[in-house]
Amino acid sequence: MSELTNGKDGFTSACEGGNCIQVKAAEYVQVRISTNPEGPVLLATRDEWTAFVTGVKLGWFDTI
Repeated sequence: MSELTNGKDGFTSACEGGNCIQVKAAEYVQVRISTNPEGPVLLATRDEWTAFVTGVKLGWFDTI
């Protein structure tokens, strides 16, 4: 994964193999696709985001 970069709008970007997402932690964690910054945003509570990231780190989604 590439280094994280911070944008002026508060989103942090991460890319791997040309696939990029942007994440912003405010009242809710906001996730969007970097190629469509005006598009939809996924909202998650901090607890939901923590559970998701934990699952990723544990490999729960490796077969998806």
